[in-house]
Parts: sequence; structure tokens; C-alpha cells
Amino acid sequence: MVFQDLLSFLWGLCLGSFANVLIHRVPQGQSWIRPRSHCPVCHIPIAFYDNIPILSFLRLQGLCRHCRAPIGWRYPTVELLCALATLWLWTQWTPRWGWILLSTTAMPLLLSLTAIDLKTFLLPDSLTWTLGALGLLAIPFSPILSGPLLPIQALQALWGGLAGWALMRFLAWIGERLFQKEALGAGDVKLMAAIGLWVGWKGVLVTLMLASCLGAFYGLILILGKKIHKRDPIPFGPFLALGFYFNLLFSPDRILRLFLINIFSP
Repeated sequence: MVFQDLLSFLWGLCLGSFANVLIHRVPQGQSWIRPRSHCPVCHIPIAFYDNIPILSFLRLQGLCRHCRAPIGWRYPTVELLCALATLWLWTQWTPRWGWILLSTTAMPLLLSLTAIDLKTFLLPDSLTWTLGALGLLAIPFSPILSGPLLPIQALQALWGGLAGWALMRFLAWIGERLFQKEALGAGDVKLMAAIGLWVGWKGVLVTLMLASCLGAFYGLILILGKKIHKRDPIPFGPFLALGFYFNLLFSPDRILRLFLINIFSP
């Protein structure tokens, strides 16, 4: 068991390293694969022994080996977060190895979407559609989509994707009418559609509920800290991603049961 946990943590570190590549390259329209990882200042390719997640950062004291330019703390932070998220999924769903492989592979996409949205208020289509494609691949292995037959699970996934798209489009339309400005971006709509392919329509509702609560809390903290004004926008993608992650961990049915028990129990 300890060996499996260590293996999952190392797998998560590798995925986190890939997430850093996506965060850096996707907003610039660069390839996910080429060229090799290199220092953004001196452009010298990074050797494999300097590209070991977290350890290389610590050994180099956060500096490029060649030009001594500082390496941002974002890199080890993303790697560690991805490793912990992967470990939690792994321990939650062992021995569903097909589901574990695909759901953990979604982690760098979620972290990349979160980091990019926080910085740019954009959710790149290339990442969102890839997340949706992984959701389609995950249908035969899903412990979330109920049903004895694969066609039934596939219909639930497609219905979830459509429900996610339609719900967010409706909320965007309502928000524009109420606030006379864009309330939800097209990226949020597409992301929820991709999420729906993974978790079905109930997961869409749970994701929206969790994301709204987390986003409201985050906005309140920023307002009280005088970081933003009341009418300033905040990115919604990170909270959709976090709500989706909790659905992957616990399944929408379990979250809904817990919510209903806490609300209606005497």
C-alpha cells in the first residue's frame, strides 16, 4: 500500500510538471510538446537532471543553472498540488485502474485552466476540449455514471454535457440582462459542458453549487481585504474546476446525500 501511494505521488509530480508546461505555453499559442523545456530568460534547454519535479527546484535553490535567473515558486507549487490531488484520487478509487488513470490525467488540465484563468480571465479551448475528450474516454470506467449498460452510461454523459452547456448559457443570459454586462464567459460555458461529460447532469448541478459557494467566499475575502471592488469580476473557472474535482473524488450522489442529510436531518 505504501508503494502504491508513493507511485501515485510520483505520477502526480510528473503530471504537475506537465501542467507547468501547459500554463506557460498554451496562453502563448505554443506547442505542448516542442521545443524541449528551456529557461525563458537564457533559452538554454533544461537537462533531464534539472527537470525533476520539486527536487531540481530545491537543488538549484530556485535559480536557472546557466543564467541564474529566478524560477518562480509556481512551478513546485503546481507540482505538489497535482501530486496531492492525484494521491487522493488514487486512494479513493483503488482498484478502478482505468478510472484512476483517466481522472488523474485530467489533473494537469484542471490546474492549467485554473492558473490561466486566474491570470488572464481566459479558458483556452484546447484544454477544455481535451478535458471533454478524456471524459468520453472515461465513460466505460466511470463509477459516477450509473447504469448496467455502456450505451446508458454514454447517454448520461452526453446529457450531462448538454445540460452543462445549456445551464451555463442560461445563467450567462440572465446575468447579462441583470448586470448589463458579461456575467459568464464562453470559456465557462464550454468548461461546464466538458465537466458534464464526466459527471452527468447531477454532477453539473453539484459542481455549480460548490463553485458558486467557493467563488462567493473567495470574492468576499478579496472585498474585505480591499483587493477588489464589489463590481470587479473574478474568474469562475477555478471554482468550476475545484467543484468538478470534488465530484471526481466523492461522486455527485454521495455529495447530494451528505448535503440533504445535513439540511433536513432533525
